[in-house]
Amino acid sequence: MSSERGAVPAANEMHDGLAVAAVVRRGRFELAIEVTVAAGARLAVLGANGSGKSTLLHMIAGLVAVDDGRISWAGTTFDDGAGTFVLPERRPIGYVFQTPRLFPHLTVLDNVAFGLRGRGTGKSAARERAAAELAALELEAYANLRPDALSGGQAQRVAVARTLVTEPRIALLDEPFAAIDVTARPAVRTYAMKRLAECGATTLLVTHDVDEAESVTDQALELVDGRVARVGAPRPPQ
Repeated sequence: MSSERGAVPAANEMHDGLAVAAVVRRGRFELAIEVTVAAGARLAVLGANGSGKSTLLHMIAGLVAVDDGRISWAGTTFDDGAGTFVLPERRPIGYVFQTPRLFPHLTVLDNVAFGLRGRGTGKSAARERAAAELAALELEAYANLRPDALSGGQAQRVAVARTLVTEPRIALLDEPFAAIDVTARPAVRTYAMKRLAECGATTLLVTHDVDEAESVTDQALELVDGRVARVGAPRPPQ
């Protein structure tokens, strides 16, 4: 799985899920990684701060272009570092960041409906589906508020709803539950992972919580200084 510094891993173009075999350089930091994730699988991404976890998600989402190698999904190349680059908004991806990143000028309802509208869903239908997602997360009372009226945990739950409602093929979750109140977190996490399983999403979950990884993912990838140190069970053998 791991590669020598500067080397480009061999890409697997025929993989039916997500295949990453690429290098990204950001200043003095280099992430060189080879990993494949089967369609519908759930992978925890573990590692210390600065190990490359968020950079990996940014690569897949198209927020960072690869310098060498390839990222592909079901045989379609997202980025090959040599001219092929699918724009982020054209990738079938839902992304929950560590911070909510809600649009301050939109209501909670329209924030959640935003992704659907971008995919061509009519305004009325998008709002109806967004309202149902808010209700499932017990947020319906906040639908007509602006984000600045929410607590940090409430705003993060809205961000989760905004991703779930689009039923993404690939879900990138960057510590999505850490800011949610501890009393609400288990229910939100259980619901989110259930929804993603129902729509068959391939899910990458960045977390520092091994218990969380063990409870909701199939496998874990551990990064150390931009390299894959381990792939296997979420909790390493003792």
